[in-house]
Amino acid sequence: MKAVLRAVLLDPEAGSGIHLREPFLRFVALNRILHATSGDGTYPAVGYVAQFLVQQHVLSAPSVFNFYSPAFSPAGELGRAGLVAPEFQISTDSTVVGLADLMAFAIYGDQSLDTPAGFTRIHLDLTSLEALAGNADALIDRIDLLFTAGTMDPATKAAIRTAITPIVNDAPARTRLALYLAVISPAYAVAS
Repeated sequence: MKAVLRAVLLDPEAGSGIHLREPFLRFVALNRILHATSGDGTYPAVGYVAQFLVQQHVLSAPSVFNFYSPAFSPAGELGRAGLVAPEFQISTDSTVVGLADLMAFAIYGDQSLDTPAGFTRIHLDLTSLEALAGNADALIDRIDLLFTAGTMDPATKAAIRTAITPIVNDAPARTRLALYLAVISPAYAVAS
Protein backbone atom coordinates (compact mmCIF):
# COMPACT_ATOMS: atom_id res chain seq x y z
CA MET A 1 0.00 0.00 0.00
CA LYS A 2 2.87 2.36 0.82
CA ALA A 3 4.45 1.72 -2.58
CA VAL A 4 1.22 2.46 -4.42
CA LEU A 5 0.61 5.71 -2.53
CA ARG A 6 4.26 6.72 -3.05
CA ALA A 7 4.03 6.04 -6.80
CA VAL A 8 0.78 7.97 -7.14
CA LEU A 9 1.81 10.97 -5.07
CA LEU A 10 5.34 11.32 -6.43
CA ASP A 11 4.33 10.83 -10.05
CA PRO A 12 5.16 13.89 -12.19
CA GLU A 13 1.46 14.27 -12.91
CA ALA A 14 0.65 14.44 -9.19
CA GLY A 15 0.86 18.21 -9.38
CA SER A 16 -2.16 18.17 -11.65
CA GLY A 17 -4.61 18.00 -8.79
CA ILE A 18 -4.30 14.44 -7.50
CA HIS A 19 -4.60 14.46 -3.73
CA LEU A 20 -5.40 12.30 -0.75
CA ARG A 21 -9.08 12.63 0.10
CA GLU A 22 -9.99 13.38 3.69
CA PRO A 23 -11.17 10.33 5.63
CA PHE A 24 -14.59 11.78 6.45
CA LEU A 25 -15.18 12.76 2.82
CA ARG A 26 -14.48 9.17 1.76
CA PHE A 27 -17.09 8.04 4.27
CA VAL A 28 -19.62 10.60 3.04
CA ALA A 29 -19.00 9.55 -0.57
CA LEU A 30 -19.71 5.92 0.33
CA ASN A 31 -23.08 6.94 1.75
CA ARG A 32 -23.87 9.20 -1.20
CA ILE A 33 -22.88 6.71 -3.90
CA LEU A 34 -24.90 3.94 -2.27
CA HIS A 35 -27.96 6.13 -1.78
CA ALA A 36 -28.10 6.02 2.01
CA THR A 37 -31.76 6.25 3.00
CA SER A 38 -33.88 6.22 6.11
CA GLY A 39 -37.39 4.94 6.64
CA ASP A 40 -38.86 8.37 7.36
CA GLY A 41 -36.73 10.56 5.11
CA THR A 42 -34.74 12.15 7.92
CA TYR A 43 -30.98 11.84 8.30
CA PRO A 44 -30.03 12.51 11.88
CA ALA A 45 -26.44 11.66 12.61
CA VAL A 46 -24.28 12.88 15.42
CA GLY A 47 -20.95 11.90 13.90
CA TYR A 48 -19.37 10.67 17.12
CA VAL A 49 -18.26 7.37 15.61
CA ALA A 50 -16.56 9.19 12.74
CA GLN A 51 -15.06 11.76 15.11
CA PHE A 52 -13.57 9.02 17.25
CA LEU A 53 -12.29 6.87 14.40
CA VAL A 54 -10.97 9.44 11.91
CA GLN A 55 -10.53 12.47 14.16
CA GLN A 56 -12.85 14.66 12.08
CA HIS A 57 -16.14 15.97 13.43
CA VAL A 58 -18.43 17.85 11.09
CA LEU A 59 -18.31 21.64 11.57
CA SER A 60 -15.62 21.32 14.23
CA ALA A 61 -12.40 22.03 12.34
CA PRO A 62 -9.89 23.72 14.63
CA SER A 63 -9.16 26.50 12.12
CA VAL A 64 -10.33 28.03 8.86
CA PHE A 65 -7.80 25.76 7.16
CA ASN A 66 -9.83 22.70 8.10
CA PHE A 67 -8.28 19.90 10.14
CA TYR A 68 -4.74 20.53 8.93
CA SER A 69 -2.28 23.27 8.05
CA PRO A 70 -2.08 24.20 4.34
CA ALA A 71 1.72 24.25 4.70
CA PHE A 72 2.07 20.75 6.16
CA SER A 73 4.84 18.73 4.56
CA PRO A 74 5.07 15.12 5.73
CA ALA A 75 8.34 13.47 6.62
CA GLY A 76 9.82 11.19 3.99
CA GLU A 77 9.96 11.50 0.24
CA LEU A 78 7.32 14.19 -0.08
CA GLY A 79 9.03 16.40 2.49
CA ARG A 80 12.45 15.85 0.95
CA ALA A 81 11.01 16.81 -2.43
CA GLY A 82 9.79 20.10 -0.91
CA LEU A 83 6.15 19.22 -1.50
CA VAL A 84 3.26 20.01 0.78
CA ALA A 85 0.51 17.50 1.41
CA PRO A 86 -1.81 19.03 4.03
CA GLU A 87 -4.27 16.14 4.14
CA PHE A 88 -1.50 13.82 5.34
CA GLN A 89 -1.39 15.71 8.64
CA ILE A 90 -4.53 13.86 9.74
CA SER A 91 -3.57 10.59 8.04
CA THR A 92 -1.94 8.79 10.92
CA ASP A 93 -1.71 5.10 11.73
CA SER A 94 -4.74 5.52 13.98
CA THR A 95 -6.92 7.36 11.46
CA VAL A 96 -6.07 4.96 8.62
CA VAL A 97 -7.16 2.01 10.77
CA GLY A 98 -10.07 4.08 12.08
CA LEU A 99 -11.31 4.76 8.56
CA ALA A 100 -11.17 1.05 7.74
CA ASP A 101 -13.26 0.43 10.87
CA LEU A 102 -15.68 3.23 9.93
CA MET A 103 -16.16 1.75 6.46
CA ALA A 104 -16.79 -1.68 8.02
CA PHE A 105 -19.33 -0.07 10.37
CA ALA A 106 -21.19 1.40 7.38
CA ILE A 107 -21.00 -1.67 5.13
CA TYR A 108 -21.46 -4.48 7.65
CA GLY A 109 -23.39 -2.73 10.43
CA ASP A 110 -27.11 -2.38 10.84
CA GLN A 111 -26.87 1.31 9.93
CA SER A 112 -24.47 3.39 7.86
CA LEU A 113 -24.35 6.47 10.12
CA ASP A 114 -24.31 6.67 13.90
CA THR A 115 -27.95 7.68 14.25
CA PRO A 116 -29.09 8.72 17.73
CA ALA A 117 -31.33 6.35 19.66
CA GLY A 118 -35.00 6.78 18.86
CA PHE A 119 -34.44 7.92 15.27
CA THR A 120 -34.85 5.91 12.08
CA ARG A 121 -31.66 4.13 11.09
CA ILE A 122 -29.92 5.00 7.84
CA HIS A 123 -29.07 2.14 5.48
CA LEU A 124 -27.04 1.74 2.29
CA ASP A 125 -28.72 0.44 -0.86
CA LEU A 126 -26.64 -2.49 -2.08
CA THR A 127 -29.31 -4.08 -4.30
CA SER A 128 -27.78 -3.09 -7.66
CA LEU A 129 -24.37 -4.39 -6.59
CA GLU A 130 -25.80 -7.57 -5.12
CA ALA A 131 -27.49 -8.25 -8.47
CA LEU A 132 -23.98 -8.46 -9.99
CA ALA A 133 -22.50 -10.65 -7.25
CA GLY A 134 -22.75 -13.84 -9.34
CA ASN A 135 -20.18 -12.43 -11.77
CA ALA A 136 -17.07 -11.34 -9.86
CA ASP A 137 -15.63 -9.30 -12.73
CA ALA A 138 -18.89 -7.44 -13.34
CA LEU A 139 -19.21 -6.68 -9.62
CA ILE A 140 -15.63 -5.43 -9.36
CA ASP A 141 -15.94 -3.37 -12.54
CA ARG A 142 -19.11 -1.69 -11.25
CA ILE A 143 -17.50 -0.92 -7.89
CA ASP A 144 -14.45 0.41 -9.76
CA LEU A 145 -16.64 2.70 -11.84
CA LEU A 146 -18.69 3.97 -8.89
CA PHE A 147 -15.91 4.46 -6.36
CA THR A 148 -12.67 5.01 -8.27
CA ALA A 149 -13.94 6.37 -11.62
CA GLY A 150 -12.48 3.35 -13.41
CA THR A 151 -8.93 3.92 -12.13
CA MET A 152 -8.52 0.85 -9.94
CA ASP A 153 -5.27 -0.89 -10.76
CA PRO A 154 -5.25 -4.51 -11.97
CA ALA A 155 -3.47 -5.75 -8.82
CA THR A 156 -6.22 -4.39 -6.57
CA LYS A 157 -8.91 -5.89 -8.80
CA ALA A 158 -7.10 -9.24 -8.71
CA ALA A 159 -6.82 -9.13 -4.91
CA ILE A 160 -10.53 -8.40 -4.56
CA ARG A 161 -11.41 -11.18 -7.03
CA THR A 162 -9.24 -13.65 -5.09
CA ALA A 163 -10.90 -12.67 -1.81
CA ILE A 164 -14.50 -12.96 -3.05
CA THR A 165 -14.16 -16.05 -5.26
CA PRO A 166 -14.58 -18.55 -2.38
CA ILE A 167 -17.88 -16.89 -1.41
CA VAL A 168 -20.62 -18.63 -3.37
CA ASN A 169 -24.40 -18.50 -3.01
CA ASP A 170 -24.22 -15.49 -0.70
CA ALA A 171 -24.62 -12.31 -2.75
CA PRO A 172 -24.74 -9.95 0.27
CA ALA A 173 -21.51 -11.33 1.76
CA ARG A 174 -19.70 -11.33 -1.59
CA THR A 175 -20.85 -7.79 -2.38
CA ARG A 176 -19.94 -6.40 1.03
CA LEU A 177 -16.44 -7.90 0.99
CA ALA A 178 -15.71 -6.60 -2.53
CA LEU A 179 -17.02 -3.18 -1.59
CA TYR A 180 -15.10 -3.06 1.69
CA LEU A 181 -11.82 -4.01 0.04
CA ALA A 182 -12.35 -1.37 -2.66
CA VAL A 183 -13.09 1.49 -0.25
CA ILE A 184 -10.03 0.80 1.90
CA SER A 185 -7.76 0.61 -1.16
CA PRO A 186 -5.35 3.37 -2.23
CA ALA A 187 -7.37 3.80 -5.43
CA TYR A 188 -10.32 5.09 -3.40
CA ALA A 189 -8.09 7.21 -1.15
CA VAL A 190 -6.81 9.46 -3.92
CA ALA A 191 -8.86 11.80 -6.09
CA SER A 192 -8.13 14.16 -8.91
